[in-house]
This record gives sequence, C-alpha cells and structure tokens, in this order.
Amino acid sequence: MLSDLRESGAIEADADVVIFLLRREYYDPYDKPGLAEIIIGKNRHGKVGNIEMAYRKEFAQFSNYTPADGHSSEEAFEAFSPYSESSRPPLIDFGEFKKIKLSQEEYEALSSELGQEDLDRIITEADSYLEKNQTERKDSKAYLLKWFERQKSFSKK
Repeated sequence: MLSDLRESGAIEADADVVIFLLRREYYDPYDKPGLAEIIIGKNRHGKVGNIEMAYRKEFAQFSNYTPADGHSSEEAFEAFSPYSESSRPPLIDFGEFKKIKLSQEEYEALSSELGQEDLDRIITEADSYLEKNQTERKDSKAYLLKWFERQKSFSKK
C-alpha cells in the first residue's frame, strides 16, 4: 500500500515509480496459487494498476500469465481452490465497524497463532484504522498478520 511508504522518509515523494509485488498464495495456499500481482502504485509518467503474472515458486520465476481458455483469472484459478464460489466458508464481520472479514476457520487459526487477547486487540485497532481511513481490505487474515508483525517491531524499538 502506497501510504505505508510515508513512514519511510522521502521514498514515496521522491520516487517516479513505485511497484509492489503480491503473492496471495504466500498468506493462504488456496488463494490464487501460481499467480502473482505486480501492483504499480505510483507512476509519474504512465498509468497505475495491477498486472497478473504466473509464478513458479520452485524456481522463483515470474512469467507472462495467460488465462486458460480465455477465462478470467478468478475462473482459471478456481480449479485450484478447495472451495467452489458457492461453498466457500461464510465470512464473519469483526470489529465495531465490521471492516474485518474472516471465516471461522481463519479466525480460529489466527487465535491459535497470535493468542486470543492479541487477536482481539489487533482486530479492534485495525478495524478502527480502516474505518477512519474509509477503506476496505479483501485479505483480512493477511492484513491482521502484517498488523501484528508491525506492532511487534514497534514494541521492540
């Protein structure tokens, strides 16, 4: 997220191009395996947007992505998911503003990984932050894990 760079000195202001790499599979092995997104968050001399790339983790190799049979990436990667669109576990809204959306399975996994007290605190903080900035997150589990890691690094300083 481009706003995350504001705390990194003048990187955001000085850069002509800011590019992020996202592999959802890193956070959830069933979320678009074999696909990576190159996110052009800032481009002073052109367009911003997302580019889908094929990713082969056994070689750490990126290549052009061509959807199978002309289907969208969502349709092409549906075959890799353990859930069909209609059988995915329902998402539950968490937090006062209901900005955090997790399945029961994700919530339980986070609770065992982070501890119930830390998870509840992080949900409250992240939910308030998202409401204050009027933004949504599709990947709440990954977002909460990143939030937790950031909080740990700040507490060590």
